[in-house]
Amino acid sequence: MRASAPRRLLIATVALLCVLQAVAGAGVVAGASTASATELAQMTPTPTNNTTVQQENPDDVDESGDTEALESYLAQSLAERLGDSAIRISESEYEQGRSILGDEYDSTLEKYVDVAGETDDSGADSFDQAAESQRELAGTAETYNETYQEYQEARANGNDTRARELARDLNRLATDANASARQLADAYTRIENATGVDLSAAEQEAMSVAEEVSEQHETVMAETFVETRLSVQTSADTVSFADPATVEGRLTLENGSALRNETVRIRIGEQVETVETDSDGRFTVTYRPVTIENGTDAVSVAYLPASESPYLGSNATLDTTIVQTTATLTVDSESARTSFGDNVTVAGRAHVDGVAVEGARVRVTVDEITLGTVTTGANGSYDLTSSLPASVESGDQSVEAVIVPTDSAVGSGVASTPLTVETTSTTLSLNVTGTSTERVRLTGELTTAEGAPIAGQTVDLRIAGTTVAAVETRADGTFSATVTPQAELTGTVPVRALYDAPSSNLAGATARAALDLAQLGARSTTANETNTGTGTDSSVVENDAWPLSVELLGGGGVAVLSVLAIGWLVRRGETSTDEESPAPAASPPTASSTDEGGTDRVAKATALLDEGDSAAAIQAFYGAVRRSLSTGDDSQTHWEFYATASDRLQPERAGALERLTEAYEQVVYSPDGVATEDAAAVVADAASLLGDDDESAS
Repeated sequence: MRASAPRRLLIATVALLCVLQAVAGAGVVAGASTASATELAQMTPTPTNNTTVQQENPDDVDESGDTEALESYLAQSLAERLGDSAIRISESEYEQGRSILGDEYDSTLEKYVDVAGETDDSGADSFDQAAESQRELAGTAETYNETYQEYQEARANGNDTRARELARDLNRLATDANASARQLADAYTRIENATGVDLSAAEQEAMSVAEEVSEQHETVMAETFVETRLSVQTSADTVSFADPATVEGRLTLENGSALRNETVRIRIGEQVETVETDSDGRFTVTYRPVTIENGTDAVSVAYLPASESPYLGSNATLDTTIVQTTATLTVDSESARTSFGDNVTVAGRAHVDGVAVEGARVRVTVDEITLGTVTTGANGSYDLTSSLPASVESGDQSVEAVIVPTDSAVGSGVASTPLTVETTSTTLSLNVTGTSTERVRLTGELTTAEGAPIAGQTVDLRIAGTTVAAVETRADGTFSATVTPQAELTGTVPVRALYDAPSSNLAGATARAALDLAQLGARSTTANETNTGTGTDSSVVENDAWPLSVELLGGGGVAVLSVLAIGWLVRRGETSTDEESPAPAASPPTASSTDEGGTDRVAKATALLDEGDSAAAIQAFYGAVRRSLSTGDDSQTHWEFYATASDRLQPERAGALERLTEAYEQVVYSPDGVATEDAAAVVADAASLLGDDDESAS
């Protein structure tokens, strides 16, 4: 269609504004670029440590569009903070060392991620890991020094027992410090490879901290403890829970003398036994393996001295092979029936020919969903209480228990007891709020019929039958998403939230609302009544347009306004064209003074389906339903008609009309069409819409 004279004049005016803005904007940009280049050339900061990469001002870099320079600047800033922190830590200024890697470091890292991306190649994760390891190193070194001071005081006061306890703490702290230092060195290397910054000086400072701790630790251990040696043997080539092994061992000191007449703890495999050494330092232990892996042919054995003991621990290896024993496992449930959120309490026992199996791990499941894992006690018994998750399907199920891992020294078959899982009704609510002229915010809540929140479930959000988001409910059952409606939509369109979990013990639910797209640009807020409930309509529509700011008129504002004006004209032109020349397939059926009966209409649609023409069947049936439920406005689109007609229908029939409208839209606008069996289901579902007068949607 040819544009009218006023429209042509307005288009020409807007085009002239764009040209003027382009000329003015070019001068502004050129000036800004020149200033930035000058400032960049003058910017030569002095590094705060031995790193060598020159820094540039990020504001200037950003203005010139040099992303690589900005990335380099941020990487260097992070590297310098790591270096400064390492120096502080090496000088025992632990709090200062940690604070350098505090909020400002995290803020810079966030900017770096925005520019460089959060990938392995960017080094972002390595910067994060380096800061974490360096803070841990500072904390461990600080605690080590404080503990070392206590240790020296205890020795000076002749409190040998306390000194030995503190020395063991120092041993643990030294191990932690070395681990943090190794992780830090690895992170430094990855950063250097990814960014090219030089962290060698920072690494040297950090390693010196760990080395100092290690050297001091060796002195402490040597002056506080006596080393021991452990030897063990057994005559059994294999060992199992049903056929335990007798293990003989001996503890001696570093000079060869026996550790005689001492109560000691010996760990064999996964078990710890307390025994007495004789006058020659010998002891005997009976070993029944439980959780160690079946087939293990070298079992580790260790002497575990008490914290106040003057002796150091020692290790040995027992040469024998583990053979699996199958235990008898039972399981019982307190309740025969349960539902979502209810506590499921089970109990049972593991034994081998009446001998209790202590320390076995038992996993309890329902419908292959793990409720928990527990350890058997001294008498082989276990018990577990856990709430039933939504992922367990409703119906006849079983509570099952089994010892895990299945390849451990003691295994079991699967023990089970029946359990009936009932379906729980749900309620879904939906709120629709306009946030701008283009986007809307969809929020709501998924709960049980009793109001208990349902977390971790996926809710499908649809506008005019098209899914625009799939969101997961939070811990309190709420969900939210900000979306952009489809560009081709106009007028009032339906919005729906759908919860459908077929593999679950929760019933599905639907919430509906209506969105007036024409009101998104209005400067007013309206609200409709909200109703919540399974499959019921629920709507709150709020429209809050963003006013144009004064700043928009400066700089690039004229260009922005020009583009918006052209877009408005194009959209208006398209709308005008559509109104004047509608596509035949999309034209809504009109009311007629005469019509076939409801039974004949269904028969006609069925005949078309029998011929395999599902598109013609849906269109014919939709036309019949539209005439039956005529709103008196034949110019309405299919979704505008739905919004008007559904207000007069009960929820079930409104749902049938929505599904018919979706099918009609698909056969008219989508090249995929609708499968014959799906079309038949839609027709059968919507047959009740024919031949009745308006009804109250009570």
